[in-house]
Amino acid sequence: MLEHILLVDDDAITNFIHTVILNKSKSAKKIKTVSGAEEGLSYIHECIEKQEPLPVVILLDINMPAMDGWEFVESFSKLPEEIQRQIHIFFLTTSRDPVEIERAKQLRNIAGFLFKPLDQGALDEIFSVTKLQN
Repeated sequence: MLEHILLVDDDAITNFIHTVILNKSKSAKKIKTVSGAEEGLSYIHECIEKQEPLPVVILLDINMPAMDGWEFVESFSKLPEEIQRQIHIFFLTTSRDPVEIERAKQLRNIAGFLFKPLDQGALDEIFSVTKLQN
């Protein structure tokens, strides 16, 4: 079980469904949902400022208004290195575009590329990667 997962998706229904799946599978002690990338970054900064535990995993949608997942990762990469190392970002998307998948593989802060809806295979990958990197 992970300590803390952050869901970043502009679709409230998707966040609800993924929260139910994560709770049912007992994947995390704490699940925080936000409705956009900017809100997700604000939440991380708030955790840092208040010295609260950071999310171990971020499940990040790619296609969102205002700031998309790619822009989130770009902003995230400007955080201190010790913060970046503590958080595993997984794209969780409906996109099956091979160009996006390949682009994600080139980013050092992306731990994986998962497809919606969240399923047991995706959860297994998340736990496998986080176990290897911690």
